[in-house]
Amino acid sequence: MKSKWHLNLLACNLLPAVAILTVSAPAVAAEADGPVSLRARYTFVDLGTLGGSFSAAIDINNKRQVVGRSTRNDNPECDSSGMMQPCQFVFLWHGGKMTDLGNASPRGAMSQPRSINEQGVIVGDEEVSVVGSDGITLSNNRPFIYSHGAFRMLPLLASNSAYGLAYAVNGSGVVVGMSQDGDETQATVSWTGEKPSRGLVEAGIYRRGTAINTRGLIVGWQYPPASGRATNGFVQTGTTVINLSQPSSDTWSSAQDVNDAGVVVGNMAELGFLRKMATVWTPSNGRWVAKRIGALPGHNVSSLSRVNKFGDAVGDSYNGMALGSQRAVAVINGRLVDLTAELGRSDIVLTSATGINDSGDIVGSASVNGATRAFMLIRR
Repeated sequence: MKSKWHLNLLACNLLPAVAILTVSAPAVAAEADGPVSLRARYTFVDLGTLGGSFSAAIDINNKRQVVGRSTRNDNPECDSSGMMQPCQFVFLWHGGKMTDLGNASPRGAMSQPRSINEQGVIVGDEEVSVVGSDGITLSNNRPFIYSHGAFRMLPLLASNSAYGLAYAVNGSGVVVGMSQDGDETQATVSWTGEKPSRGLVEAGIYRRGTAINTRGLIVGWQYPPASGRATNGFVQTGTTVINLSQPSSDTWSSAQDVNDAGVVVGNMAELGFLRKMATVWTPSNGRWVAKRIGALPGHNVSSLSRVNKFGDAVGDSYNGMALGSQRAVAVINGRLVDLTAELGRSDIVLTSATGINDSGDIVGSASVNGATRAFMLIRR
């Protein structure tokens, strides 16, 4: 049976049109460990931009509110780490409309929203540029929260801290991320009521939290600085930090997200310093058991960035030796899906999937006629 494709146009308040592509995918039997074809119906939506040529969708909640970043024009007006680039601003997309939320700070150059919860609270971080007395521009990332129609910068662990990131916000409004301490040590931090609280500390270890579920389970990654040793994914439960690298801490790994069932997604190398592969860790009797998902054919690197309550996850896959090979992937019912292959369009390449909600809607970045655009796949 061949798939049927239907192309329609949806009016958009910011751009002349937003492309929508409805996909009816055939049911195809596949090997247990290989990529499979989707068995569901999806609608592809190009979310548009704020006026420039660039946009990227980052996360989506169950109300189909999508948060991301976009340029307003293509003029190199913002100094980002010493390079002039088009400024990037936070957007909120909902019901066919993209709203420009701007920057969190008047000195903000490049905004990076990272998470949105069911109440529409957005967290992320922003590159803030400060010109010193010597005329040199210094840039540091500072965490922010957006709620009730306004941005606020989140405080760091120490008044002289220069650097921090906010990665995720759970349904209770608790934010998790990373902050430099007064001695420049990087520590996991959670913000409750916008007040920072340092996570568990271990001598000689830098640690950052990347996700938190409604039970307060925190996941992330850690490493001993300036050691050349591997980074390790971790789960923090209560006063215990569990190392996810298997078989040993010499194996590279990173935990990126966790759902309310405690299922963790991210990546892990097979051994030592080998290239990392998409991995799912499932809790079992106080331990987390790893299952490597693998990569698309011809690829040797993959990772997962988000997981929904059913354990379906999204991420990317690529060949580390081939530029332009990155493809968005999903893990549906435990099997790897090439999302670009589902579209069958020569002018659209889905390069990265960064968010999935409990309905199975997916968001990320696509290359559309050579431009990077935010997209959504709506599950029907």
